[in-house]
Amino acid sequence: MKIAPLKLRGICVAAGAVAFCIGTLVLALIVNAYGTLDNQWAYQSAILTQYFITGIGIAFVYWMPESPSWAMSQDKPDLALAASKRLGMTDSEASRSILNIKMTIDKAAAETEGASYAQLFKKTNRRRTVVAFMPLVIQPFTGVLWVAGYFLYYTQLAGFSTAMSYKLNITQQVLSTVGNITSVSVTSDRGCKEIFLMI
Repeated sequence: MKIAPLKLRGICVAAGAVAFCIGTLVLALIVNAYGTLDNQWAYQSAILTQYFITGIGIAFVYWMPESPSWAMSQDKPDLALAASKRLGMTDSEASRSILNIKMTIDKAAAETEGASYAQLFKKTNRRRTVVAFMPLVIQPFTGVLWVAGYFLYYTQLAGFSTAMSYKLNITQQVLSTVGNITSVSVTSDRGCKEIFLMI
């Protein structure tokens, strides 16, 4: 994420969530179309379609520049500078970016020297720990993983037909996608700007 321009970082984070929802919606449509077949394509269609997107990623991986932050963490400043230039920075912008990355890495190393996981739960750090991990666990705590994983099974246990449970699953994924697309404007305009200034 650090390779994205600051103004686009919020949009990139939101786009990741939207892409996850669109992928799940596509899967729901595929399962609806092929899930009732009496042969191996009832399950293989859902598995094989995932390799299409993976193939696109693999086809372009050779042309993707390395992360300048990763290169600097591996003590490869020349690679970091070249990667920054490939990302569209001018020579002066790339040099400034590399210096900022180096300062950040050095500061993080100094701050974490001699630190242990036990310090996360000491009274002075407990609040920071909760603030840092709660955004990552709120969504799983709401039960979204259960809904995503067991929704079809649950609706059939609740008495819905197989065809209707597939339609309800599609509806659920459409609502999820619409919700995430709606949140893009909020995420990109306000919340993420302050968060990514700290990163």
